[in-house]
Amino acid sequence: FYNDNLRSAKSEYIYISDGTEMDLVPHFTFYGYRYVKIEGIPDLKKEDFTGLSYYSNITATGWMKTGSDLVNQLISNVRWGLKCNFVDVPTDCPQRDERMGWTGDAQIYALSGSYVADTYNFMRQWMDTVRADCGETGMSSQYCPAFVTYDLEADDKIPHNGQSFGITWNCLVVTIPYNLYMQTGKLDIVKDNIDNIYAYVDHLASTPMTYKDENGDKQEDARLTGETGTLCDHLSRIPTDGVMLGNVLYINCLDQAAVLADAMGDTEKAQSYREAAATAREAWNEFFIDPDTGKTKNTKGEIQDTQASYATPLRFHVVSDENLEKVLENYNASIAEASGEDSDGMPIVPYTLTTGFNATGNLLNALSDYGLNDTAYKLFESTDYASWLYPVTQGATSIWERWNGYTNELGFNGNNSMNSFNHYSLGAVYEWMVAYQLGIKADESQPGYQHFILQPTVGGDFTEAKGSYDSVYGTIKSGWTAADGVMTSYDVTVPANTSATLYLPVSGDITACDGVTIMGAAQHNSIETQQMELVAGTYHFEVTDGNVTVTAA
Repeated sequence: FYNDNLRSAKSEYIYISDGTEMDLVPHFTFYGYRYVKIEGIPDLKKEDFTGLSYYSNITATGWMKTGSDLVNQLISNVRWGLKCNFVDVPTDCPQRDERMGWTGDAQIYALSGSYVADTYNFMRQWMDTVRADCGETGMSSQYCPAFVTYDLEADDKIPHNGQSFGITWNCLVVTIPYNLYMQTGKLDIVKDNIDNIYAYVDHLASTPMTYKDENGDKQEDARLTGETGTLCDHLSRIPTDGVMLGNVLYINCLDQAAVLADAMGDTEKAQSYREAAATAREAWNEFFIDPDTGKTKNTKGEIQDTQASYATPLRFHVVSDENLEKVLENYNASIAEASGEDSDGMPIVPYTLTTGFNATGNLLNALSDYGLNDTAYKLFESTDYASWLYPVTQGATSIWERWNGYTNELGFNGNNSMNSFNHYSLGAVYEWMVAYQLGIKADESQPGYQHFILQPTVGGDFTEAKGSYDSVYGTIKSGWTAADGVMTSYDVTVPANTSATLYLPVSGDITACDGVTIMGAAQHNSIETQQMELVAGTYHFEVTDGNVTVTAA
């Protein structure tokens, strides 16, 4: 049958029987759906059917559970989002006529996805397809593989389809190899893609940003890129200037390319990218921050003051030290004091989301990186529209594409032809849950988790959170209990042949056991902690009135 939601992707399979018993398996398509309706066969019962899910064979890399049933359902939704959409290529949805390898969705979710499952080989083989589509500029299409029209007799090679769809999409050529290298320490994906990474970053750098001055005359600035494309914070409730946000991603590409160049031994290339990034940061702050108020603005000088306009530059550490304090105040206010209406006329209330593709995955990371954990937890736990948990309260069993896919006030809001209830990109929040809530995070100076960072973060109404991540060296476990927002215990397993730096949010005396070296008080991610170095082992931290007793399991 056909409906608005599926558009031209008919969930239809026609077989004309000759009366013999036959097992039917479609070989050239698959279907994404939640409910099945069967007519014309009497006396059917639910028990007569077995449901089988269809996805690529990717091994899970860990689990997570909290004291919140709603959050636990969100975790399940994130996992099913990956399973349903990692089918040979990372599709954006499994049901409508858009089940293709959309690059923006993939780069937004790639780091979260690596915490869910071992996606390294899956992503590495897909990046082969991405590179084949990029051409001399290193720029990808909005989806890969992309279908192009060509004449084998007239054309000596298949033309490339790379285009400036939006840097939120195109930058996957850098961000996916970088994140998977950080998570695994494996250089193969970097070696595969390094020439394309250089081509793309050099192309961005060679395309100056253009703007109009106060007299309306066109100007350009080569310190920033003009190759930011069209789409940016796609499907946000409040729009944010794409040139401003796009140049944050440009700076992030320079930063990441420098790290990857060093990994490949290209030290001169790495240094040139670091210098370009420093210059671009200076220019970004000059163009896009009002120095008096610390509010963000576009190239015309118009104030933006949106969650996206702060979250993305803060997450990627683009805001200068001079502007940081005011920007953080504005960012916190954009969440805690949110008001007004969105583009649908829906009220915007405090501790709800207004961001889209570019910025949603940056919101909580930016808060926790700068010690704003109270705001982060209030935003994360919100069930108001729009929030990560609002769809869960509506019965969602996977991640939705749109915040307004369904609301109590507007129903489906006339979005049926562009309304997926099984996308994974907004499930990028899972990265924050593992890296900040559980506190398991790669040490960027030592990729691959032979040495890693632990900083469990207690907050909100959570009384416990626990989980694991299967690194290439073994399973890392992290879990805590809390009462009234204060940690009461912490348990961690550091795998054999690894070590970890732990930043524990306590301030009292520590009685340690063998394997734990106390380094003393340290501020990390803008909060006061006690820093410890852990060798391989399993440890229990009992916290009483801020004092800690550590025992080995």
